[in-house]
Amino acid sequence: MDYYKNLSDILLASSRFESESDYDTYVETIPLLEKGYRREGIRALLLALNDLEAGEIQYELIEACERFPPPDMYVSELIEHSSIVRKQAPSWYLLMLQSIINSPDYCQLLIKCYLELPSDKRMELLSDIRGISEDDEHYTDFYTRMKALS
Repeated sequence: MDYYKNLSDILLASSRFESESDYDTYVETIPLLEKGYRREGIRALLLALNDLEAGEIQYELIEACERFPPPDMYVSELIEHSSIVRKQAPSWYLLMLQSIINSPDYCQLLIKCYLELPSDKRMELLSDIRGISEDDEHYTDFYTRMKALS
């Protein structure tokens, strides 16, 4: 557990991109958090997201999250920590949510997670999906379907 805590702290500190070495540290730490595919690893990756402008390097973290097996761990951790991720990285959070909706397997996992959420968290997620559908009508049917499940 300390292994993931230490790496999480390193990734979080480097995700501020205050020095040139932060970029290297960031990229080097991501695969270390993927080892063992534990919840602590995916959680650390998600909680290190922010909307600071750092260029393409942040895609490394998103791709690591999407590679994380089993897929239900990624989806459930994103939904469980959505309030934090939404606050720290609203743009990345919405892109990740769109990506989940666009993937049939992930989308089914999202629906499963949604149905298991307490009503307040369910309404937060539904609001996020509504926002996505307002920006792109491609998601309107999905929003309508999710709203009907409420």
